[in-house]
Amino acid sequence: MSAHNILFCCATEKGLFVIQKVYEKFPNIIGLISSFPDIKCKGDFNNKIEEFAKKKEIPFIAAKKINKNFKKYIFKYKIKNVFAIGWKYIIPFEINKYLDNSIIIFHDSLLPELRGFSPTPTAIMIGKKETGVTAFFAAKLFDSGDIIFQKRVSINKNNYVNDVISKLKKAYAELVLKIIELIDRDRKIPSIKQKQKKITYSIWRDEFDLQIDWNKSAKEIYDFIRAVSYPYLGAYTYYEGKKFIIKKSQLVPDIKLVIRESGKFWSILSGQPVIVCGKGMLKISEWEDTDGKQKPFKKLRSRFYKRSIDEEIQNTI
Repeated sequence: MSAHNILFCCATEKGLFVIQKVYEKFPNIIGLISSFPDIKCKGDFNNKIEEFAKKKEIPFIAAKKINKNFKKYIFKYKIKNVFAIGWKYIIPFEINKYLDNSIIIFHDSLLPELRGFSPTPTAIMIGKKETGVTAFFAAKLFDSGDIIFQKRVSINKNNYVNDVISKLKKAYAELVLKIIELIDRDRKIPSIKQKQKKITYSIWRDEFDLQIDWNKSAKEIYDFIRAVSYPYLGAYTYYEGKKFIIKKSQLVPDIKLVIRESGKFWSILSGQPVIVCGKGMLKISEWEDTDGKQKPFKKLRSRFYKRSIDEEIQNTI
């Protein structure tokens, strides 16, 4: 057992990728792994993380269990450092006094920009050309701690969120290994204060926020579809009373409509509808119904539409 035993509180594809890379280089430094199933994403990385831990004979404790008594497991597994990756639970500050370094959190943005929830989808929605990963020491106000390291990644205008996650997970691993190298050599971990003037926040989202508003511009809708696509549940709309997930789209040249009625089909190209938006037009190139099927659209006099939040909530009761 390493003298620098690390507890990895990790989830999602990024968490799995990181512990795999850490194990390759520092196989004895992982003292304990914890994870949880993320019901708002597709793909069960919780099971994959647990399977990895068992295969490598690393202790694994489910998040529900470890959250009940963090201190107990810190002592039991002689944990000296805690890394949180994709972690949605509060880790008690009191455990800092038993660690070599304060709790280290990894966040999907270049802090202090986009503190809070779902920063990567938000970055895509607002048209940012880059995002990144920040490693920082935990503080009582969320995402406000001193910054250790940052790594920038680009967001191409055609990148969907999974493309960006693939870039981010590599940045995560790079920063984690950089910090572990310092820990392994008993070096002090550097940090700097966050710049207060640059603070912005990203708010939480739920399934009701995934519905497309066709009154928005084609560019906004295009970015929205990219932002909430796989591994998230996907942007959706309604057509003839049925729910459709819009997986991919293309911006197409606009026309001068004297009356603009958002959501209506303007044309159908090889079964793919071109939709009138609040500004501009969008061709829907990939979609699926609730059965996971993509059937070509044939009826031109059709429209996509949005249900109210009240209707959506009532529909789930």
